[in-house]
Amino acid sequence: MDKISGFMASQAIVNRLLQGAHLIGGVHSFNGYGECEVFTHDHWKGEAGGVPQNSFLLASAIDTGDSEQNLSWEDEEILLLRVIGPAELYN
Repeated sequence: MDKISGFMASQAIVNRLLQGAHLIGGVHSFNGYGECEVFTHDHWKGEAGGVPQNSFLLASAIDTGDSEQNLSWEDEEILLLRVIGPAELYN
């Protein structure tokens, strides 16, 4: 498979995975394979129908609107996160 075909196949998989997804915020801190904290926005959480405990989130830095010339799929990751509860707010 050439580079363009591989990119198109990868993009199709990501688009299918994210179909119907709602942005709720962004990853604030991540300590490897243990825990991460996600900052959320109440408006976005409301549009997603909430974020119940034990639900799953997908986290990624992939910009699916990026052009194929600027996107390196070999370096991209999608993380599956499980919501275990709220985090403390910082003062």
